[in-house]
Parts: sequence; structure tokens; C-alpha cells
Amino acid sequence: MANKIIKAQMKQRRDTKANWAAQNPVLLAGELGIVSDDPNLYKVGDGTTAWNDLPFRGFDGTLVHTTGDSETAAMSQKGVTEELAKLSDEISNVEGYAEELVNGLKTEANNKFASVDSEIENLKRGEAYVMCETLAFRNYADAKIIGNTLTL
Repeated sequence: MANKIIKAQMKQRRDTKANWAAQNPVLLAGELGIVSDDPNLYKVGDGTTAWNDLPFRGFDGTLVHTTGDSETAAMSQKGVTEELAKLSDEISNVEGYAEELVNGLKTEANNKFASVDSEIENLKRGEAYVMCETLAFRNYADAKIIGNTLTL
């Protein structure tokens, strides 16, 4: 099948913002409706939603320096840079808090381990003391505990 080249021009529906709002038509699915008094704004139909309920597309000429909920305003480089700096600060704060939390848990765990080690040493000394008393009772009067060592 041979390809045919057809020369054509497409013309989109266009009207003023006020006329679009007053007529409130339902655009066909995929049909463009251009605002003639602001050619940067347009709406795309879905076949069921009336004009007034469709969201605007395109750039409305608004340049903002802060975040917001505009669907058409562009954010300036300054605004983007400031927002990224805020996010970076928030991430640093979270990282700092997480580090403090981990260090606190490490300290608490080390203290618990030290406490357990101390209890084990006390139990060992107690066993050695009982052995000394037992040996002394059996006439080993010279039995002593020096550090963790039992000497006879």
C-alpha cells in the first residue's frame, strides 16, 4: 500500500476566556480548547466534563518563588533553590536525630552489658568466697582470693 501525503492545516477551537466560561461546552476527548486572549492557556477535553470543570494546561505567565498548588504557574530558580535548601536542612535534622538515637541506644546497650559483666564477676567472686569458706572449714586456713584467683 502506497503512502499518500496530504497537505493540511489544523485549526483548534479557540475563544476568549470569558466566552469559554459563559458557553461552558463539553470538548470531545482529546480536543483542544485554546484561550485566545491568553494563548499560553488551553484545556483538553475528555468527552464528558464541561469547560469550567476542566483544569487549565500550559503556562499562565505566573512565576512564583514558593511552592503552592497552581497547576500552571512556573516556579523560579530562586524558589526551587530555597525549597531544596529547606529540604536539605530537614534531612540533616533527621540524620542528626537518627544519629543521636543510635548513639543513645549504643550507650544504653553498653551500660547493660557492663552491668551484666559486673554481675557475672560478682557471682564468680561469690563462688570463690564460698570455696574459700569451704576450704577453710576443711582446714585450709591459708586459702585466699586475690583478684579472680583462689590461692591455697
